[in-house]
Amino acid sequence: MVSAMPGAPGTPAFETPPVAEMARLHALALAGNMRDIRQHAEHIATLGEQYRPFAEKLLSLAKSYQSKAILQLVELLGRKPAP
Repeated sequence: MVSAMPGAPGTPAFETPPVAEMARLHALALAGNMRDIRQHAEHIATLGEQYRPFAEKLLSLAKSYQSKAILQLVELLGRKPAP
């Protein structure tokens, strides 16, 4: 699923990883475990080139300890579109 970041125009869209990966990220984000989030982001990047921009955004946020921003990103992109 391709999802866009809300807010600023021109913000890149991300190809979101599979639901199981997003669920794991959500649990890690709730726990605020930056080391595990970084490791999982690196794992997501190995799943395919289409996930690399998303993984790089996660890595950037985790390296700067932006736990609230990570949780918001994961919750926003993890939502399924309405039918």
